[in-house]
Amino acid sequence: MKRTTSLLSILFLLFSSVGLGQIKPKQKPPSQAEINKMMENAMKESGLSKEEQEEMKKMMKEVMPVLTESNTKIVSYPEFTDNKQLIPKRDAARINTISKKALVDADVTATATSLYNKLIQRATADERAIISKVISKEKTGSSLMAASVTAFLQGHNQAAMGLAMKAVMADPKNANYQNNLAAILSQSGYPEKAIPFLKKLQQQLPGNSTINNNLGFAWLKLGEVDSAKRLYAMAAIRNPANPETKLCGGVLKELEGDPIEAVGNYVDAFEEIPNPFAENMINNRKAGDRIDKMDFEKLKQHITIHEFFTGEWIKLPQFSSSVSGYGGDQSIRDGYHVMYEKLDKKLEELQETAEHDLNALYDKGENEFVKTLLKENMTGVNMMSKPAAYITKMLGFYFQEMMQKYKEELAKLDKFIDEQREIKNKSG
Repeated sequence: MKRTTSLLSILFLLFSSVGLGQIKPKQKPPSQAEINKMMENAMKESGLSKEEQEEMKKMMKEVMPVLTESNTKIVSYPEFTDNKQLIPKRDAARINTISKKALVDADVTATATSLYNKLIQRATADERAIISKVISKEKTGSSLMAASVTAFLQGHNQAAMGLAMKAVMADPKNANYQNNLAAILSQSGYPEKAIPFLKKLQQQLPGNSTINNNLGFAWLKLGEVDSAKRLYAMAAIRNPANPETKLCGGVLKELEGDPIEAVGNYVDAFEEIPNPFAENMINNRKAGDRIDKMDFEKLKQHITIHEFFTGEWIKLPQFSSSVSGYGGDQSIRDGYHVMYEKLDKKLEELQETAEHDLNALYDKGENEFVKTLLKENMTGVNMMSKPAAYITKMLGFYFQEMMQKYKEELAKLDKFIDEQREIKNKSG
């Protein structure tokens, strides 16, 4: 198993170099020559024999297409060289399409339904398929909105809009769903459709920083700079750390001729939510050295499972504070005990199945074992959302550091063991 572990270490180190290294927005996928050089360097340090190195090269010919072709699809963000160009010219035609009549609660369902019907007519087949699959299984507003956010994070904007519309139709009184729908509409290129929802929400919740931020973004996308400035100023008063407010506020500072404060806003936003869009804005101002290697402790704060479990995915039971409630409390405890037993049993079954599959795969040979694990790893990364994949890429830098550290520790340990073995086996 030791040789297999060495093979895996080399492959995952190479995977980190090719696909999960530190990101630069304009960085192109590595060429075959660069990939071959990385392979040579990795194998030189591996301690493998020449025969094993040749075997590794042969194996990588099969694995490499998975690393390069699939990985180029993980994070796809538009590139730009001038931050100020992000603000379009004032679009009077689209602004004039915005209804002068204020949206009220009674209009929400009809408006969302109308937008949904138009979307379904224009959406691509694959995006419609996602919508159909979700709405065939999910009916509640919360589940539809959760699916919408996931679709948006994975880059399926049309599906995200459609599912958000369905969530609003399922629960038209939910302000969060309306706000999310508006945000997705704006970021998908339809700010004029988002503004009626946001103006309605602003009247209901005038001091809400998120609503003001989203409304400012919508106006900014339409080139209405003065309105955007006013709304971003209001949002910043309530929540100055909002990274979206920081980014857009930074662009406005650039327009005012203050690039220094603009860069400060971009860096603050990036440290709050690392993403290639903010990185691009920073690099456009020649300030990439400020984020070249983010502090690992800050980066760890972004390693969460929030995309899969919300903060309230399980609610802790509330026990009574009186003796008379002891019986009821005991019933709750017993119920949770049964639930834990079932969960433990299920986890044991899953672990046994996984171990059985892993052993069966290993029985096919070391080469097949390593190739399959690497391909499955790549498949898992491609299923992640864009923000999650970006954080994973940034972690690749630290992964390489840790691999090198562990390699040095292992070498020292092996040397110590050999020395102790010589002492033990000395005659006399």
